[in-house]
Amino acid sequence: MKGTIPKCLEEMVRARHGQETWDRVKAAAGLARWHTFLTTEDVSDQMVTDLFGTAAKTLGMPLQQVMDDFGMHWSTVYAPDIYGVYFRRASNAREMLLSMSEVHRVTTGKVPNSAPPRFDYEWLDEDTLRMTYRSERGLAALMPGLIRGVGAHFRERLEVERRGDDMIVRFLGEA
Repeated sequence: MKGTIPKCLEEMVRARHGQETWDRVKAAAGLARWHTFLTTEDVSDQMVTDLFGTAAKTLGMPLQQVMDDFGMHWSTVYAPDIYGVYFRRASNAREMLLSMSEVHRVTTGKVPNSAPPRFDYEWLDEDTLRMTYRSERGLAALMPGLIRGVGAHFRERLEVERRGDDMIVRFLGEA
């Protein structure tokens, strides 16, 4: 996968826990102290998965909490900065979430060997969306935090329930 995921994880850990903590995460992951991730580099899926686990262990937090914190950071800080055009095009969380397959297609369309996730959508009622994650990477556990972060970005309350690769998203109004 592209280095943008570990780069965001790095930024999140540094912002919330400091550079020294990120240095400990890198050391525990076997990375050199000077190592930095580039958004365009190829990083193995296994390295990224291991990095999340190492971060959780180093921080003394459950893995899912680190993933949820990552999702919030990604959707409220990191992605609006580097993918701002997509956030500005959406007027609310519904529009943003419904555009995710297209956003991934456009942002990775010319990237060799990219395999971005895709999403299937089904409205269960007027305020409940089933969003199905489709990817060989198996990173569906990141989705609840990412979706909640989209809600926070648009100042909306979202309830997210994960059922395997399906995310049941309830739109509850303004935050």
